[in-house]
Amino acid sequence: MSPQRKRRSTSSQQSSSPPHHTKKAKRIARLHHYQPLDHIHREIRLLELLPGKPGSRIAARLLTVSLNDEPVYDALSYCWGAPRPTYDIFIHTNSHEDGHHDQNEECSYSDESTVSFPVGRNLRKALDDLRHQDEARLIWTDAICINQRDNLEKGHQIRLMEEIYTRARVVCAWLDHNVRPKSSAFDDLENLGRGVELDDFHDPSYWYPVADIFRNPYWRRLWIQQELILATKVHVYCRRDVFPGEQLLEFQQKVNVVKSQVTRVDGPEYTLSRYIDGNTELAPMPEVFGGGIIRARTNMLEGRAAQDAFSSSTSNQPSSDVKITRSMLASSLLNLFLQSAGLRMTDARDRLYGILGLATDIAHGPPLEINYDASPVWVYAQVFRHFVHRYKSLSFLCFDRNNFKGNYVSREHFPSWMPHADINWSNVNASRACGAMLAAPFAVSIDAETLSLHAQGIKVDTIEHVADVEYSGDGPGWIPIPSWLDQVESFCRKTWPDIPQGNDPLHEREDVTALMFPWLSAARYKAMWKLDKPDPPRRALLIRSLLAAARKADQEDLSTGDIMRGGYNPTSIIPPDVRQECYPLHVQINSVKLISTEASRIGNIAKTSGVRAGDEIWVLFGCRMPLVVRPKGLRYEVIGPVVVPGLMRGEAVEVWQKLCEDDAAANDKECRSTAIILD
Repeated sequence: MSPQRKRRSTSSQQSSSPPHHTKKAKRIARLHHYQPLDHIHREIRLLELLPGKPGSRIAARLLTVSLNDEPVYDALSYCWGAPRPTYDIFIHTNSHEDGHHDQNEECSYSDESTVSFPVGRNLRKALDDLRHQDEARLIWTDAICINQRDNLEKGHQIRLMEEIYTRARVVCAWLDHNVRPKSSAFDDLENLGRGVELDDFHDPSYWYPVADIFRNPYWRRLWIQQELILATKVHVYCRRDVFPGEQLLEFQQKVNVVKSQVTRVDGPEYTLSRYIDGNTELAPMPEVFGGGIIRARTNMLEGRAAQDAFSSSTSNQPSSDVKITRSMLASSLLNLFLQSAGLRMTDARDRLYGILGLATDIAHGPPLEINYDASPVWVYAQVFRHFVHRYKSLSFLCFDRNNFKGNYVSREHFPSWMPHADINWSNVNASRACGAMLAAPFAVSIDAETLSLHAQGIKVDTIEHVADVEYSGDGPGWIPIPSWLDQVESFCRKTWPDIPQGNDPLHEREDVTALMFPWLSAARYKAMWKLDKPDPPRRALLIRSLLAAARKADQEDLSTGDIMRGGYNPTSIIPPDVRQECYPLHVQINSVKLISTEASRIGNIAKTSGVRAGDEIWVLFGCRMPLVVRPKGLRYEVIGPVVVPGLMRGEAVEVWQKLCEDDAAANDKECRSTAIILD
């Protein structure tokens, strides 16, 4: 694919230099101000970019139109970049300045005045590259078409952002990137997915000229995601080289498929993903919005259909019987908000505002307030109020609070209950600790002043012991198998001191081996690991196989890491199928730690949780996993979700309901749950 390349003039080398302007222009610019928009008639401004040669002074007109009139325009998508230095563009003002404009009307440029308008370096270069030499071009660009100093106007225009980008004739994605257009990779890119695949070439570096485009900071910006996902047509401008966007996005989609795979799959996708992410000074590209623009569009369409079906089903049957599907969650406001933690933004509040056009469930709840005068944490609290209102659920509490990977937003002043990272929905959906108890029938609220979360639930137990596995060698993942099992056995003996020692080790108990493998439904286990979920006898057999492999290798420090990562020839110490089945175990035991309770329950929790003895285990109504919380006077701090066999299927709620029934029969009293306040 040879890019369409606009001809440069010899003056293009001067395009980054600030144009000369007179004292009069500067004086007028200081007096220039926006006229207010009519938000009732859904007015927006459009920039009419006047023709000019590359590198010459940029001139334009600012027009006001109504989306009701279906104007024809293009939309610009770019990184704002550094605010300083600024460069002036020149806007002609006349009777149409910030007034209603008919696109079919001929305009006269006589008797116009000109004002200078300061813009950043990136915007000036983008306008220079996008303008035509022989005709005007009508575009929408946020930095100019929205009065950035008017927070009220910004709020109204953000609500129109979805329609602005969806209606645009083409979205022009401009990158400050110099491509190597003579590479044959761009010719093959044109047929990618249509007879050409990434692995058609022996050396993945063949695709590096294309992959270089995705190493640009542009793709890590929050607002960019929405602008491209909503677009009906995309042109990618690498400076003045223009590429059809859909083929580049197809390349992105094929490379990003490795980000959703649990196990490493060797191939060009892995190499290219590492090249894009690992060989840059930037943080790795997060797996956001489905892993790519194309996938995110599909998620959005599927999410809209799923939300409509959900609304229909909740009106016809009890809410407790309605399932929240993966299609609904993928494009939900909460999920998009959590995934956006890995993206860059100038204003932290945009973490919510920059995804409003993509969330498929916001039409089914109270309106969200756009307020740039509020604190970021107050803005974010709206996401969770909406989730409770829509789904009657508190399962957003099931997150690892100390997982800050890819999080560019400061968590200062955040309440402990507010997630900042992805929720492990696979663990949540495999659990039903709260039974049929939802959040809505009880007093669930977020205090507008303190942002404390008020909920209802049952205190189940208190943590008595926390296992600290002693690693050796190269650290986590390399603990010798015999030593690991000895430590687990010792912890079990501490938990159940009254059980006499017998022939079967305690670490082979069903409730213990369940903690050594990922807590997933059978279907999700199969989808993630390409394996059948092992039943209790199979789990015990796999653990015995690991111990036998360690003895067969005749090496005391043989670890699961050695076996999984090929430190030994797998066929000589463990059968290939067994080795494959043990891989989920290897991942699991290196990401969690064991806990035991005063009531002799055993469970596991994320290693990074910071759990300690004295923390309490609660089942909150509307939260599908048990939650570890830490008493702080009359309030509680959230530590994280915990897996405890015997609590994951609503057993604690069943006992509580039975006690309530017995108490009601005996005393004719209404049974009440316990209120809890989470800070």
